Amino acid sequence: MSPDKSVIKQKKITYWLLFALLFFSYMLMRDSDWHGSTEFHTLLETVATILSFIVGILALLRFYSKKNNTFLFIGTGFLSTGFLDGYHGVVTSTWFVGLFISLPDHLLPWSWVASRLFLSAFMLLSLWAWRKEFNATDRQVINERLVYLFTSVFTMMSFLFFVFVPLPRAYYPELFFGRPQEFIPALFFLLALLGYLRKGGWKKDPFEHWLVLSLIVGFMGQAMFMSFSYQLFDFEFDAAHLLKKVSYIFVLIGLFISIYKLFLSSEKQKKDLKLEVAFRCRAEKKLKNTNTALSKSNRDLQRFAYIASHDLKEPLRGIHNFSSFLIEDYSDKLGNDGEKKLKTLGRLAQRIELMINALLYYTRIDEHGFENTKTNFNEIIENLKNSILETKNKKNVEFYIDNNLPQFYCDKARVTEVFHNLILNAIEFNDNDRKLIKIGYKANNELRLSDSPSHTFYIKDNGVGIKEKYFERIFVIFKRLNGRENYGSGIGAGLTISKKIIEKHGGEIWLESKMGKGSTFFFTIKEQNINN
Repeated sequence: MSPDKSVIKQKKITYWLLFALLFFSYMLMRDSDWHGSTEFHTLLETVATILSFIVGILALLRFYSKKNNTFLFIGTGFLSTGFLDGYHGVVTSTWFVGLFISLPDHLLPWSWVASRLFLSAFMLLSLWAWRKEFNATDRQVINERLVYLFTSVFTMMSFLFFVFVPLPRAYYPELFFGRPQEFIPALFFLLALLGYLRKGGWKKDPFEHWLVLSLIVGFMGQAMFMSFSYQLFDFEFDAAHLLKKVSYIFVLIGLFISIYKLFLSSEKQKKDLKLEVAFRCRAEKKLKNTNTALSKSNRDLQRFAYIASHDLKEPLRGIHNFSSFLIEDYSDKLGNDGEKKLKTLGRLAQRIELMINALLYYTRIDEHGFENTKTNFNEIIENLKNSILETKNKKNVEFYIDNNLPQFYCDKARVTEVFHNLILNAIEFNDNDRKLIKIGYKANNELRLSDSPSHTFYIKDNGVGIKEKYFERIFVIFKRLNGRENYGSGIGAGLTISKKIIEKHGGEIWLESKMGKGSTFFFTIKEQNINN
């Protein structure tokens, strides 16, 4: 849901007001004669350390609740800053004076810079981490161990650096800016601020809104306050320390809101999941009842088809027989026209009987289990070829058979029927003087299927071809595309029966064809278990 324009406008006004408030506060208080103390500074840094640790821990908890690279860098950045803030507070306290190689008025400001530089850099890195995650093809989370290792090494090196390396002076009263080095972390804060503003998450994400507020305070604290400090514990010095705590609190508020929203989202997801589970259970129960009813309906339909076909056969045979008797006994009285009509009636009765037989066979395919035997496909193709050539007396048919057809377990009789139907179609729907039939085998990775237990066969011819718009229709029972007077006397059930047998073997059938060029039927047969 897109954020409300009025809300966006209010947030923009808030940002500008915060800039103005900090700017005018500095202008009003810049001539203050405030002067703090070492003890007050130690107290401030103790509070800062505690806040840093709380923010860092919460940010990492947020990261591990729902992986997001931004929270990883913010969390580790604040945790390490907590150690640096604590170090900054400890080494400048009165109890540790004289234990370091550098003077307190050198050590204190430079340890401040180290802490601020580290945090500002990690704020900028959190933006880079979001960009990396956003541009990734999948949701890529940076390896947190590498981030932890880097921050640990940097923090330890900072400790050692301040212990063993003499530090130069940090104040330059002769310059317009008393501490010009503060502009380095200020620049990082500014870049992070501009980046998050451009990202636009602040418009709808409460955490990023509060993060932007924190970055504004961080930037102004460095650029407007601490850079104008000319001595330890002056107004600008302590004000910058106070603003640092304010910036931490802003991030803390954003984290509380983000975690609360995540909790609400989790609760909503739980409720939605419960509803989904309940819905699926009801749907599953309904589906189970539907399947039971459908199975019963199928059994009733098969029973009806068997009874109907069985009962219809007898009168159809009677029609055929009586038409034959009439022709034999009364041909002289019927005349040519009457005899012709009776013969047509007999043929139609025979055709209807064939259709009923086919329908009966089709409905009973599901009733009988497989009789799986190890099948030599070269052998069954050779037997079919010889049988068809002898029965049909097809002298102009040429077979090209792959000699390396596989052997595996399947229902040999039914698979033989599939080949028989497809080969007969390839011969019947072919008006060439030289009819070519090619039977072969393809490895699964050569075609569109990759299921390893399946085997893919094809039967290719140079027949009349089939228009693409009829590719589905030809598998509908009793549907013929060509007249029986031109292309055989089949009833249009062979492809339908073949398709069902193939599907019973866990396969599928499809074709490629061009008009006048021929057709290629592909089908897969899934290898069956011997006891299937």
